[in-house]
Amino acid sequence: MPRIVITEPDGPGQPYRFEIDRKHVSIGRGSDNEILLTHDSTSSEHCTMERVKGGFILRDQDSTNGIQQGESLMQVIDLKDGMEVNMGDVTLDFQLSEEEIETLSKEDFVPHQMKKKSASQPEAEVVKKNSLALKENSASSDENKLSDKSDSPSSSSPTPPSPPSYNQPVIRSGVSSAKPLLIFILIIAAIFTGMTISHKLRTGDSLPGKLIDLLKRKPVSEKADQTTDPSAPLKAEEKPTESRSAGSEPAMGMGVE
Repeated sequence: MPRIVITEPDGPGQPYRFEIDRKHVSIGRGSDNEILLTHDSTSSEHCTMERVKGGFILRDQDSTNGIQQGESLMQVIDLKDGMEVNMGDVTLDFQLSEEEIETLSKEDFVPHQMKKKSASQPEAEVVKKNSLALKENSASSDENKLSDKSDSPSSSSPTPPSPPSYNQPVIRSGVSSAKPLLIFILIIAAIFTGMTISHKLRTGDSLPGKLIDLLKRKPVSEKADQTTDPSAPLKAEEKPTESRSAGSEPAMGMGVE
């Protein structure tokens, strides 16, 4: 059976044994732990020992002083035969027999070892990632510039002149030219309306009606043309006049004789 020895300051070592298939062992100052600690440098739930494929690991449970291997604070420690781990000021010695080492060696062990992250470490990792990203971006931009230079024509080749720019004439609509005519028509209409109203007030007749009547009437010359027919015979009144003038001449001749 695997064996661990817990040694507190100024105290003898306390050994503990457990089955090799034991999955979980809790260690701390809390009364519900399977291995009970008493020193003030340890936490109520300090760490746990866990069975993994091919061996055992010791995992910190966010304790105040953590678990330490050598000079490094660790989050997870891969336990090996004869290893010594510090839990605050308390020491944990891990031991395996030769038979247990042979049994565990038949399993494929995957390392779980991990250092404990300090409060400032995540920020440092972010800064590191950002700097790496900036370096990658700058490298890619440099590569793009080089590719653009290689693809672009040589500087000795003349660049074709740009075509001259002409100001396009502004085409104006015919609405502005029709405005004076429209204003003139409106002025004439206003004058005619004023004359119609003043005529109505003075005479009581409608000026448009009078104009229409005048247009309907025929001219005097047209009436004379209608009454005098060139093909009609002369009137009887004109004949006696001619006869009298003809007859007077003989009378006058008779008087001379």
